[in-house]
Amino acid sequence: MLSRLAVRQSAMMLQVFRPCVLSQHNFSLSTAKDKYSWHRTAWPAWQMYKDKAGSSGASIMIAGAAAYLISKEIMVVNDEFMLLILMSAVGYNLTKAVAGSVGKALDAERSTILESMNQGKYNQIASLKQVIDSHKEAKDALKYQEEFFDIIKANNEMKQEIAYRSNLHEVESEVKKRLDYQIDMQKLELSIEEQHVCSWVEQKVIASISPKQESDALNQCIIDLNLLAEGRAVSA
Repeated sequence: MLSRLAVRQSAMMLQVFRPCVLSQHNFSLSTAKDKYSWHRTAWPAWQMYKDKAGSSGASIMIAGAAAYLISKEIMVVNDEFMLLILMSAVGYNLTKAVAGSVGKALDAERSTILESMNQGKYNQIASLKQVIDSHKEAKDALKYQEEFFDIIKANNEMKQEIAYRSNLHEVESEVKKRLDYQIDMQKLELSIEEQHVCSWVEQKVIASISPKQESDALNQCIIDLNLLAEGRAVSA
């Protein structure tokens, strides 16, 4: 009778814990703020059992399972068991007391390490973005390539025209200087020839005048001057 009851109880426990076995690959869906409540989603069959049996059903089932394990001597209550319970309680309270601060410290350290590791990636991404922007600017500049070529061509033509006009002006200036030099030389030659001719004529004229003609000319000049003086005196 007791063996049949034990078999029935073991079959009932297998039926109860079967959903837990089937859902062993279910991961926690808790958020970052509720990350320590993994037991709420790790055992969905447990929550289903509590919904069916009520709030006290879970406690009764745990007590019954403990009584069954103790009665079958599967779980032996001795000093080591009590020490295990004590150590579990101390570990649970210690974990509950320091888990928050340790978790925050570890999260801060993890964030610092992750930020330092990602800094190189961020710098590389920024440099790649700059390269992409430069390529986009170059691509946009290619749209105006023909206009740039036309502008460069017109600029080169203007430079050539300026150089041609500058050379032409320089040639004209040099030719004008040479022509002015020739004109000055001709004027100088003419002036020298005129002076030579005038001096030659003067010498010939002076040489052709006799002393009598010179004295007659002087007397005639004196007479003319006297007549001119008398005429002015009469008119005054």
